[in-house]
Amino acid sequence: MADPGCLASDPVVVVVGAGLTGGLIALALARLGLTVIQVAPPNQETGASATGLSYGSLSLGTTGRAWRKLERRHGPLGWTACGLKLHDRGWLGRRLTLAASRVDGPTLLAALPRSLTAAGVRQRPALVQGLEAGGSGSWRLQLLDLPPTKPNQGPQALPPVAKPPEGASILEARQVVLAAGAGCLDLWPPLARQVGISWAGVLALESNPGSNRWLDQVAWGRLVLNQQEQRLELEDQAGWLAEDRWIVDASAAPWGPQGVLVGQISLVRPLAGPREAPDPAKMEERLRQGLHGWDSQLAALMGTYRQIPVAFGRQGRDLVGPVPGAPGLWTFTGFRSPFSTAPTRAAQLAQSLAASLTNQAQPTMDRTKESDQNI
Repeated sequence: MADPGCLASDPVVVVVGAGLTGGLIALALARLGLTVIQVAPPNQETGASATGLSYGSLSLGTTGRAWRKLERRHGPLGWTACGLKLHDRGWLGRRLTLAASRVDGPTLLAALPRSLTAAGVRQRPALVQGLEAGGSGSWRLQLLDLPPTKPNQGPQALPPVAKPPEGASILEARQVVLAAGAGCLDLWPPLARQVGISWAGVLALESNPGSNRWLDQVAWGRLVLNQQEQRLELEDQAGWLAEDRWIVDASAAPWGPQGVLVGQISLVRPLAGPREAPDPAKMEERLRQGLHGWDSQLAALMGTYRQIPVAFGRQGRDLVGPVPGAPGLWTFTGFRSPFSTAPTRAAQLAQSLAASLTNQAQPTMDRTKESDQNI
């Protein structure tokens, strides 16, 4: 049955997705006075979220001004100033500490539900298992509702995604924003022409073992990165690949209260290649081999390997705006540097969406005036 709280005539915006992109666009829409429903699993597993496993680093040209503004409005979201070591600049990189900033992924995931509630966003714990055009210009979302996480219960394992059971609940709205990362392609497959998927894997340590010059830098709250991310070059080649390609970026970063993220492997497949997850054991082996050339001690750490699919816009372009040929459907995904650019882009998309609602309402108002004049 349709959700009674989301009538086709209501100016409701449904945001599909949580984490960085889903949270920021929901907050930006609510700030403009729109009624927002966010559909996402409750308390996303940190290890199952691109946000939760991200280094959260801001580009050197980004001062963090947008994040400071967000935190003044919505409370602490995990932003902090930090130092940066560029280890691939030789002696100078080891000696020089640059000023930078970052957003801690686990802190952001923990803070967003509170901030969204305070902003008036309705949070519906569910998986979206289907999206189709409804009647009268609306969109119908097939939902698998999930029990909300109880206080202090911690993350829950999510059920496998399957076909919607008979009698699955339906959420209907005229405006839908897809902000579910790689999951956007499952809900709207034509996006594959503009969005690629890479499989990103890291070594995650719950605590910092120290006794290493790079781990000591992380313990002081600093990022350790290579100056030029190879991932970006690989993504630029995605449309021309004839076989799987992967690269390893040697890096390390703080993670949560005491943890560390080490390295990142990125795998991109040919456009006609398989969609299923790569073998995690093989991916971990490749990651450790790549790290060995940088620091053999880091390559041998007893961390947990975790991998996730990450959406990226082809030719380095994010997908922010209306979907052509699908009125009322919007995308907010595919960012190359999401922590640097998503706050500003969220505000821009919210303004565009609100303006479209105003334009839709204007003809109705004009017809009402004409009717009054004819009485």
